[in-house]
Amino acid sequence: MFRDDRPHSRRSGGASLAHRAEAQAALREKIRSGASLITLVGPGGIGKSRLLRWVHAEVPEAAGAIVVSLAGVDDETGLLAAFAKALGLPDEATEPALRVRAFLATEGDASSARPWVLLDDVDGVRDPLLALLDAAADLRFVATSREPLGVPGEQVVAVEGLSPEDAVAFFRACVGSEAPTLDDRWIEELTQRVEGSPLAIEIAASWLSVLSPEELSRRFSIHLPRAGTPRTSLRHATLRDAVQGSWDLLDEPTRAAVCALAPLPDGFTLSLAEAATGLPDDAMLHIVDELRRRSLLRRVSAEGAPRFHLYRAVRELAQSLPQVATRLQRVEEAVLGASGETANLWAIVRREHRAGVDDPASAERIVRAALRIHADLLRRGPLPAHLPLLLRARDLAAREEHRTAVTLALGEVYRMRGELGHLATELARVQDAVVPPDLRARSLHLRGWLARMQGDLPRALEHYEAAVAAARAAGDAPALAIGLGEQAFVRQSAGDLESALVLHFRALELHRTAGDRRRIGIELSYIAVATHRLGRMREALVLHDEALALHLATGNVRYAAAERMHRAFVLFELGDLDSARDAYEAALTANVEVHDAVLEALAQVGASLVEGERGGEVARRAAAASLARAENVLENMQNARMSSAVAVARGHQYLAAGAYDEALASYAAAQAASREIVVGPEALVDTYRALAAFGAGRLEEARRAHG
Repeated sequence: MFRDDRPHSRRSGGASLAHRAEAQAALREKIRSGASLITLVGPGGIGKSRLLRWVHAEVPEAAGAIVVSLAGVDDETGLLAAFAKALGLPDEATEPALRVRAFLATEGDASSARPWVLLDDVDGVRDPLLALLDAAADLRFVATSREPLGVPGEQVVAVEGLSPEDAVAFFRACVGSEAPTLDDRWIEELTQRVEGSPLAIEIAASWLSVLSPEELSRRFSIHLPRAGTPRTSLRHATLRDAVQGSWDLLDEPTRAAVCALAPLPDGFTLSLAEAATGLPDDAMLHIVDELRRRSLLRRVSAEGAPRFHLYRAVRELAQSLPQVATRLQRVEEAVLGASGETANLWAIVRREHRAGVDDPASAERIVRAALRIHADLLRRGPLPAHLPLLLRARDLAAREEHRTAVTLALGEVYRMRGELGHLATELARVQDAVVPPDLRARSLHLRGWLARMQGDLPRALEHYEAAVAAARAAGDAPALAIGLGEQAFVRQSAGDLESALVLHFRALELHRTAGDRRRIGIELSYIAVATHRLGRMREALVLHDEALALHLATGNVRYAAAERMHRAFVLFELGDLDSARDAYEAALTANVEVHDAVLEALAQVGASLVEGERGGEVARRAAAASLARAENVLENMQNARMSSAVAVARGHQYLAAGAYDEALASYAAAQAASREIVVGPEALVDTYRALAAFGAGRLEEARRAHG
């Protein structure tokens, strides 16, 4: 049997092994189970090599094993040379390839113990290694790799970041004598930021003799090397070095997809990934699988729609590349068609990115340009493709008021996209007590909208009233008008339609005084919806047409798409099913440009209602398909209003099928989910509920609903 008795080969692996109990237990169990090939899989810098050294030093079954280091080896010649060196073959040995293969083929036969070979960092020699393993069927191997080798019978041990508690303990062990003076909360924030990576923790800890904790938090990045060590002396001198090898193995389409996904700090579902990259679902599925296999992302949610998270080092690498400026091509095309000033601002962003953001003045120019671009695009309608620009701007913002402004801009984009979870995350970053007066109304508007979408109308009204007060205090007439309109919309949602109309007309007058045709169109939309809910259908249709004309004239593509949908609601209730169907199709077509998930869901619900009313098996199937698409859109949205809409549509399907009990349950769920029934007057839902109760033989309940 061969052994490696050199002193350096049995290192303990460092302090981090004290915090690897779970991985060690899994590894020890697989070794004792008789597995022929065990692969430790994880991203670079996660501690796979340390675990391999622990196997050699501490696991009795692996005593005397040979350790073959393959770091930097990328071909068969290098692989055989590394094996020959580990086997102790003399440099002048003839036919080293034959001797290595012969040794591997016969050594296992010479020992009943089936000796172990420990292979460190096999990523660069995967194919020649697999051929070599075929010649060593009687040996047993433990390998470290960024992805499984795919050999039959392979046992995989996933190596992940340290737990929060272990990461804090490891950081203190790395710091040593200075550890007692450090705050646990700061250590936990830093170690969670680097996702428990032992390499990142070691690099960060090495700088505490030079930097204060606050400076370290600000300066730490994937480019920061270990303090006091020449970069050329280490395989992974920086976090970037640790992920660069995996990045280099990706093809160009996959790299482009990673660059598109990198600005999403909270991860993504497959549907969000498809929207962000523009790739079809089957292509995106294969890319996500490849990134998972190469240990570049992890699955972070097992319930509902799977959610995936690119490792932070991967995101930072993708965003640091020179071609990052081209990631925003879709929004650039839109910007170039916007005002001349905005196009010029975009040119500034492109120029600064190409030159590299290496000074505060350059960073501030990008931040200011991003905010002005956002303001212009906000006036023209939502373009979600500028989300990466805002995320980059927040990373660069040095001043607190700039960070707050960019965070609110991000919230406005998420609001337009109907992504309530992301909006809530952004608002959690903002403390209204310290928000500058000129931004306070915007913050309160967003909080009000979020509460309204979640069905909490009293809280929404509270936020909007505070927004109106903040706008008055700041002398911000446009924000005051917007606040009055939003306050009116909440009262309208609560059923107080007359009070709502009074507030809407006050807001409309302010917008007319300011000559803001875009906001005039929006306010007319609100007034049309209130008029619709009062049952004045023909008047509502005229108002919707007037509002649509203004939206089209002012380039407000989002509200134009929504207006088509609201017109469809009215046409549906007027009984003009053909026109309603055409209006819903027009709304869905318009939504292709604005990517509004809420609008899409509502239009799909409306389309299902129309098809359900048309009757017949074909129409019923079309209704079911539309409703399924709406439910798919809403899958990851915590949106009470939209949930009520889907429940109403589902109730209609049950009612048409004669399933009265199920219809009753759906209508009740709709009214419980939100006091605002968004696909028509709530009284209409009560009417359907009465019909369902009558069909189910519940006459008293039918009378109550009808009343």
